[in-house]
Amino acid sequence: MKKKSNKKLIVTLIILILIAILVGLISYSKDSNVDTKLNLNEKKWIENNKKSVINVSIANDLPVFSKDGEGVFFDYIAKLEDETGLSFNLISYDPTEELIKNDIYFEVINQNDESSVSDKDMVVFKDYYVLVSKIGEKIIEPNDIVNKSIGVLSDDLANVNYYISPENGVTYTPYKAKEDLKKAIKNDEVDYVAVPKTEYLDFILSNNLHIVYNITDMKQVYVLRTSNGIDKNLKSIVDKTYRNYKNGALEDSYNESLLDLIIKEDQITEKQQADFLSKKYVFGYVENAPYTGLVNNKLIGLDITYLNSFSNVTKASFEIKKYKSVKDLIKGLSNGTVDIAPNYYDYSDLSGEYSNTI
Repeated sequence: MKKKSNKKLIVTLIILILIAILVGLISYSKDSNVDTKLNLNEKKWIENNKKSVINVSIANDLPVFSKDGEGVFFDYIAKLEDETGLSFNLISYDPTEELIKNDIYFEVINQNDESSVSDKDMVVFKDYYVLVSKIGEKIIEPNDIVNKSIGVLSDDLANVNYYISPENGVTYTPYKAKEDLKKAIKNDEVDYVAVPKTEYLDFILSNNLHIVYNITDMKQVYVLRTSNGIDKNLKSIVDKTYRNYKNGALEDSYNESLLDLIIKEDQITEKQQADFLSKKYVFGYVENAPYTGLVNNKLIGLDITYLNSFSNVTKASFEIKKYKSVKDLIKGLSNGTVDIAPNYYDYSDLSGEYSNTI
């Protein structure tokens, strides 16, 4: 990570590492051994209904999942259509307004209703809330927030207030609409806004904002559901095809949509992409369980999980380099032989220009 000419790519790299862990939050099937082959009744139902049109409600304006007719939700329906030959009518709706429960619908479950999601539900993704700021500071715990103002949507106020209590001079400003909340942080009306990470990801990237704290206990869940009134065969067809999609193409669809979003919002050129992929990046580390360690000569830990997720998204290559001490690691960063290192050490002696993340 060195020199200003590469700064945009490095910032993008850091952002990607931060959000790549979202891949790990995709909910994979716990019962992959369940038979997902269509039976004779289901195949017969498909043949008898190929001239019918099935309505599908899709929550609109969700980056990575359903934005401008593209994303994970649309990819699944396209795959379902291709595999079955059935026809689907896609109907977008605003997830902040009343849900339209058509034959098939993608629903956004907020924190207040998270308990309604069961193991039997077709959970596509689990997101969480974050604090977003114009300044790239690092907040370790809520007590670090002193004399700051936080903007929230009115419906989220009680929950955010629970996780970040109004102690130490913290004040809250509620807003009724998303656009008003966005304007608040852009116009410096508040120090932070508390928002669902993925839902606001395009806004965060396009405005060069920073995620400074993760409220991981405050969740938002994307769920695929079928209406109570649909034919039992169609219900079973959706369930089985979704299981296959979840265990196969879902992660690739997520990775591709995520990368496309970042390239677009960060305005990364094809040349920058090529330059980025042409290099093997050096990740320097000091053994520090549970973040990074060796078991049977194999590197394990949270840091390696993040890097593997990052590689899956970007196709970037890494070389892993071990250092005996933090002092040696800092030397590696300072002289340019290390591109990326964990930031939970004291780097006060580090020289050069670097991007620090939470």
